Amino acid sequence: LKTKYNNAKNIVWEKKDSIYAAEFEMDETNTVAEITAKGAWMSTKWDFPIEYTPQAIKDTIAKKYPGFKLKEISVNEYPADGKLYVTELNKKKECVKAYFTLKNEFKKDEKMVCDKNGKCCKDSKKCDKAVDLK
Repeated sequence: LKTKYNNAKNIVWEKKDSIYAAEFEMDETNTVAEITAKGAWMSTKWDFPIEYTPQAIKDTIAKKYPGFKLKEISVNEYPADGKLYVTELNKKKECVKAYFTLKNEFKKDEKMVCDKNGKCCKDSKKCDKAVDLK
């Protein structure tokens, strides 16, 4: 972790299955990096306030996902895709994770399950108190 993020401060490690998540502060920003048990970097996530969401992303969400509300936005970095905006959207019991390039271009989306707080997660078995979407 210190090799990739040498200015990381207040590092807290957590193990999720076979993945290690390091939560830390970097340049006054909350950051989470995921690393395999063998030490290979998988991804990094930087949260930022919803009010700083680029207008082009807001416009795409309004057109492509009518009735959905933006619940969370972050910049995530992946080895293959580089940096992307990742948004979590929900409408009642529906959750979608939508990905955008840093040029605000839509890249892809994933249907997810919602936990009791409307947070998106991939697997209802691993999602704390997931809502049945049937």
